[in-house]
Amino acid sequence: MTDLPSGWTRVRLDEVAEVRLGRQRSPKNHTGDNMRPYLRAANVDWNGLKLDDVKSMNFTDEEAEIYRLRPGDIVLGEASGSPGEVGKPAIWNGEIEDCCIQNTLLRVRSHGPDPKYLLYFLRFEAVRGAFVEHSRGVGIHHIGAERLSSWMVPLPPLAEQRRIAAALEGHLPRLRVALEQTRNIGRRLASWEAVIGGAILAGVRSKIGLVVEDGVKGWGEAAIGDLAMVGTGATPLRSRKDFYEGGTVPWVTSGLLSEPFVDQSAECITEIAVAETSVKVWPPGTLLVAMYGEGRTRGRCSELRIAAATNQACAAVRLKPEWDSYRSWVKLFFQAAYEQNRRLASGGVQPNLNLGLIRNLRVPMPPAPERDRLLEEFAAQSGIALRLRTAIRLAYSRGGNLRKSLMSEAFAGRLVSQDPNDEPASELLARIRAERAAVPPKKKTRSRRTQKELAAPPTRVTGDDYQQEALPL
Repeated sequence: MTDLPSGWTRVRLDEVAEVRLGRQRSPKNHTGDNMRPYLRAANVDWNGLKLDDVKSMNFTDEEAEIYRLRPGDIVLGEASGSPGEVGKPAIWNGEIEDCCIQNTLLRVRSHGPDPKYLLYFLRFEAVRGAFVEHSRGVGIHHIGAERLSSWMVPLPPLAEQRRIAAALEGHLPRLRVALEQTRNIGRRLASWEAVIGGAILAGVRSKIGLVVEDGVKGWGEAAIGDLAMVGTGATPLRSRKDFYEGGTVPWVTSGLLSEPFVDQSAECITEIAVAETSVKVWPPGTLLVAMYGEGRTRGRCSELRIAAATNQACAAVRLKPEWDSYRSWVKLFFQAAYEQNRRLASGGVQPNLNLGLIRNLRVPMPPAPERDRLLEEFAAQSGIALRLRTAIRLAYSRGGNLRKSLMSEAFAGRLVSQDPNDEPASELLARIRAERAAVPPKKKTRSRRTQKELAAPPTRVTGDDYQQEALPL
């Protein structure tokens, strides 16, 4: 977006819009005579606003005047612990009367540009990761009102802004539906694999205790703790740069366990971190089970194909040498019992599995020949599922790339036709500047603290009549 079309200009966001952070929330604001609804980051979604859980707190009339939303305002998540969620925007259409914003949101109020055009531009910046790249903070990523105010915006003529917004409004919802349907197919595929594995395990469980030839029991079950060594990892201190910079030891988190195998990690730690912390490096062949994590992560199982360390959200299940031939069978058990194992989790807001629960899980144990036959049957079905999963992943990736390309073309001036009769953006910008210059600056009100009277000077009692005498200051 270096060369702009004729009639376009590039401006700072705060030249054409007001950027404001929402009001700080405190416990004493939960009651009062001026309770008003407010939005927070949890109410903003990629597909719009989620208004089924809107909280209320006390805003004075003066505060409400500052933080109230108007139709056409854009709200963005100011901070998030998940980088992909930073800066996702939505537009306010006046759905709730007298609604304000809390300080987890930034409000962008246009002074002239089409609000939908600004919405789609900010969404493009969020989708391509620009806000994450320029955010600050460790663990929690912040944009900040000052940083967002200085964001550079390609500004076309107002009429072209409206054509771009209308074109994106036509294309993006259809693309979103297609991506959601693709995602749903992937979910159904995962459920299908679990059903197949569950049916195999159910058949095995029905035969536990059966006597085979010569009166020998060939079917039984065993606890994971009897078959394997079970441990976990840790997260080295983020403040120790020597634990991460130049690291060569792959470090796996629970978010990577959605695939059958782990072949690489998103992050590495150093040998110093391994030596000075409780992190352990697990060999290839170790099974990893997610003990907690966001969304559907908890209970997922994957197998290391590299030597790697893990964080504390992963349980590492390393089969004892005498039971290593059952590794694929134990992995099938974890995959097939995914839903069942998730229900064993305990805790409040974020239920967790723990090492004790995992050690005590009981695995049905068929004789080796029957085990191998069942694994071959499962592998045949899994092969079909793998090919489908690869096709789904490719389709989803192409859909995401198409969305980025579509928006990139829009903000480079190549999505819609240009009309030489459109008023240039420079004239719109000049008009905005003139209107803002004509508004007298608001007088800054002194805070209550600065308006308080000075305390009386210190005194001492003198004389028999107990008169007060001021002490020198």
